[in-house]
Formats: sequence, C-alpha cells, structure tokens
Amino acid sequence: MNPDLCRAVISKSFSEITIERIQSLYEALEHSPEGWDTYAYLVNGEFVFLFPKHQHGADSLKLQAFQSRDSSSFLTAASNSGSYSSATG
Repeated sequence: MNPDLCRAVISKSFSEITIERIQSLYEALEHSPEGWDTYAYLVNGEFVFLFPKHQHGADSLKLQAFQSRDSSSFLTAASNSGSYSSATG
C-alpha cells in the first residue's frame, strides 16, 4: 500500500485527524521487521494505522478490533474498498 492511498483512506475514515506526516512504521522504526499480514503507517508520530495485505490480515484485524472494543485507544473503520484500518494512539 502506498502512502498516498493510506492518506486518502485515513482522511476519509477519520476526518478529525489532520495528517501532517505519514510514514511506514518500517521506516519510522529504522527498518524493523515488516508484518506478514498488515502494512503499518505512523501518522503524525502519534497514531499507527494497519491495513491488511490479504484476506487473512483483514480477518485478523476484525478479530483484534472485536477483542479490543472496550478500549478507547483502539479505533476501527471500514473504507469503501472493504479493507479495514485500525489505529492505536
């Protein structure tokens, strides 16, 4: 997933967040291992958004969102493309 698509999905799903800076978590953490199931992006140095790489990744994010539904720091939004994004802050 490229940063421009990531920015578009986040902006549409979370209009209250003004995106000033976006970078892959892989780059932000100085080339830490990339996830098998998701692309991770750091927004404004504060929020991490996860985007599934495949259906299993999407299913995993749905499960995490369900298990974390009582946590105020975990948000889930469906984009028009049917993919899921998650943010922790």
